[in-house]
Amino acid sequence: MPFLTWETRFSVGAAMDAEHKTWFGILNRLHDAMAQGKGKDVQQKILIEMVAYTHTHFAHEESFLQSRNYPDLPAHRSLHVTFTKKVRDLESKVKAGLPVLSVELMDFLRDWLQNHILTHDVKYGTWMKANG
Repeated sequence: MPFLTWETRFSVGAAMDAEHKTWFGILNRLHDAMAQGKGKDVQQKILIEMVAYTHTHFAHEESFLQSRNYPDLPAHRSLHVTFTKKVRDLESKVKAGLPVLSVELMDFLRDWLQNHILTHDVKYGTWMKANG
């Protein structure tokens, strides 16, 4: 069973759903690499991919919201900034060769992503539907 499973409750609209599904896939691969005892190099490669994708996704999402004049963009961006700081810290540790992967980290990443989508991204999805 996947670590993260896409469900319709996560849907915010096609443009961002595809990116969120990609993010789910990366986290599932990272979890699988840990669960299967794959080497540190494999795990670190996937973690670095996740870090890069986080930056890409946030940039796309913020640009998308700005182009539609989403009124809560500043607050939404602030959430992204906070998470990005944590992700950059992870990236620094990985590049320094420090062990960073753990069950707690995977649970944090999963919980943050699910809660962010369900609480904040669904909010903009609802706003988009109501405001074209």
